[in-house]
Amino acid sequence: MPGTATVVEQNHVSQALAEHRLSMVGATGAAGLVKNARTFSIAVFASMGGLIYGYNQGMFGQILSMHSFSEASGVTGIQNPTLSGLLTSILELGAFVGVLLNGYVSDAVGRKKCVVFGVFWFILGVIIQSATHGGSYDYILAGRTLTGVGIGSLSMIVPLFNAELAPPEIRGSLVALQQVSL
Repeated sequence: MPGTATVVEQNHVSQALAEHRLSMVGATGAAGLVKNARTFSIAVFASMGGLIYGYNQGMFGQILSMHSFSEASGVTGIQNPTLSGLLTSILELGAFVGVLLNGYVSDAVGRKKCVVFGVFWFILGVIIQSATHGGSYDYILAGRTLTGVGIGSLSMIVPLFNAELAPPEIRGSLVALQQVSL
């Protein structure tokens, strides 16, 4: 039959290619993470942005209710449920803006610079919040918004950064690190 030899040869070549690909794959799972310790360490460090996100969002409501916070910052009126809700949730609005902006920025300048971009906005927001003194909650609101921009940027870019950093055999584990940190 014409063409039968070609099909058999193609199957043989496909099988040889599949075996070659399997021989190139390194260790997976925990052994793969140990083998690629440097890559794993970089990904863990980059994924700490998720930890800051969860901590910042979870703790701020409790901080607002502390009498010592009102005394130290001089901010009054935060017992108003609407105002305290706004101060707590404005982080999410900033994160939304950070995610939207970071898609374009990451294509233009790269993933690594975008991680630095996210950290910059986060630190700037924290500095503004920490420097609040004198009775106005506007600075806390602005600081929380900028912190949210940084957190949103990091939440979007770190999984992409980890995926591009990782060899194929541990890529899934490293991408999941960001979610585990939340």
